Formats: sequence, C-alpha cells, structure tokens
Amino acid sequence: MKQAITFLLTFILSHLILQSGFSQDPTPVFEAADGQAITAKLGQRITVRGTVTEVRKTSSGTNFINFENSDFYLVTFKSDLTAFEKGEPAELYQGKHLAVTGVVSTYKGKPQMKLAHPDMVKIITGDAPLPAGKKQSKQVSKKTKPKTTSSKSESKSKTSEQKKKATPVNAKKYFK
Repeated sequence: MKQAITFLLTFILSHLILQSGFSQDPTPVFEAADGQAITAKLGQRITVRGTVTEVRKTSSGTNFINFENSDFYLVTFKSDLTAFEKGEPAELYQGKHLAVTGVVSTYKGKPQMKLAHPDMVKIITGDAPLPAGKKQSKQVSKKTKPKTTSSKSESKSKTSEQKKKATPVNAKKYFK
C-alpha cells in the first residue's frame, strides 16, 4: 500500500510539473520578419532569428540593430555596453545572421528586445545548427512555395503579405 501511494504521488507530482511549464521545453523560435507573432509574445522569453541589415549608434551611445524585412529590432543602452568586451553590438553584428534570446517588449508599437549581454546572441554561420526550440513562425521559402493558379482573393492575400514584409525600421525616424 505504501508503494502504491508513493507511486501515485510521484506520478501526480511529475504531471503537475510538466503542466506548470517547468518541463525542459525549449524557448520558442521566431523569424524576425514575423513582427506580429513576436509582438504577441510581449513580456515572454523567446528566440528571434534573422539577418541584420542596418545598425545605428546614437550620440548618447545607444546601439540599434534592425533586421531584414522586419520591424523587430534590438536596442543596447550605453549602460549595458561594458558587457560587450569585443566591441559594441552595432560593430559586432552588422550583416550577420543572428539568433537572439531575450524578453520581448515594444516601443512605439514596434517589437524590440533589450540586448544587455553578448550571451544573448548566437551568430549563425553557414552550416551551424539553428538554435534549439519550438519553431513558432512559419516562413515559406521561395523554393518550396507551391505553385497555384491565382484568384482575386489570392492576389489580395499576396499583396497584404508583401506589405507585411516592409523594409527595416529606420531608427533615425523613430529615435531622435
């Protein structure tokens, strides 16, 4: 009887731990271009990956990193630059393909992540494996996109999809 109770309690405790989020479930991964999905994770820890297309450093020392086809950006304040011993983020990550893990916030309606330490960033090179995690954002590549006949509703859908893939945020426009 004692063994049965111990087994039952162990089973219930394991089940509760898994249900409460203490499982070893990896951080969800999103493409930087999927700003809407990233914004939906406001306040949560996620991984965002994409290619850096624009960097900017303000006169006050704040670094901004913008991603290709995305409103999502990274911001590093001057007070956090001491953690970057090899150089400032604007210098280190220009043109790189990154996977950045941190907590999502927004500023003026745009999704952002405060980049406070270089450990938050993984530079992804050619054959390097992508960060582990649950891929949350589906990006259809041009190579795998199925060919279908277009209808008016599909044309409208494609047009709105193309609008979502806007040019990177110009930090100068939003941060004066």
